Amino acid sequence: MSSTLTAPTATDRRDWTPGLLVGLGVLLTAALVWAYSMLGATSGTERPRPVWLGLDKVVSQLSDGRMMAVKVNFELKSVDDPQSLQDYNAALTVLVRDVAATLSYEDLKGREGMKRYGAALHAATNDYLHEQGLPGRVKGVAFEELVLMP
Repeated sequence: MSSTLTAPTATDRRDWTPGLLVGLGVLLTAALVWAYSMLGATSGTERPRPVWLGLDKVVSQLSDGRMMAVKVNFELKSVDDPQSLQDYNAALTVLVRDVAATLSYEDLKGREGMKRYGAALHAATNDYLHEQGLPGRVKGVAFEELVLMP
């Protein structure tokens, strides 16, 4: 049992070369992805965050005599808008109550009823703010809580 040692030939070295090249390519790709995610993705373009103005819960009587409790949040167009609209919170609360008074229980049923109520609040709020010299401040309406009482 004798073993003979032979020197590696050129063909033996070529067997591991493709594996080494693939490994280096993977490492280089991973390094480039990491560098882009750390340096390139934070180029100062952040996604804008929504600005909300929330009102306290409003209890309103609907046109058919039933009661409704609602907590409304207005999505505003500008970061500075919440401070400029704080003086109008009482008027916006009355506006929410008045718009609800024009609707019945049947008008508010289902998803479409909520959409119609939200659209009516959106239009009425922007109309009121336009009259006050603050045009187009409300971008959207969201209901945090809405309870229709029998």
